[in-house]
Amino acid sequence: MKQMTVVFGAALLLIGVTAGAASRIQVSVSPRFGFEPTNLVVAVITERHADNRILRVVAQSESFLTSSDRSLDGEDSPRVARFEFREVPAGAYEIRATLIGPDGNPRAEADATATVISRDGY
Repeated sequence: MKQMTVVFGAALLLIGVTAGAASRIQVSVSPRFGFEPTNLVVAVITERHADNRILRVVAQSESFLTSSDRSLDGEDSPRVARFEFREVPAGAYEIRATLIGPDGNPRAEADATATVISRDGY
């Protein structure tokens, strides 16, 4: 019974930590589907916090990678940041936004996807 209580308690703690991390950052990309070359616009919403130092956004496909870092001013940072990646070639893109703290370690991450279709249909 004691083991079950410990496991149940650990599960509740994990759910609480995961929910807290998920609410720190949200990411969306537009367009989700487009023809090459396209401009991907990434919007990132973060909770204001004194430990927010850098917001990093990476857009990566199998054959192309682009990224951008933006310095944050802790609690004085804007909640919404907009990034634009211009003339992105065809590919299936994973977009990852990472909120980095003063120690250089990630505080939170969020993902989105976008598909850029070749003009040739591939």
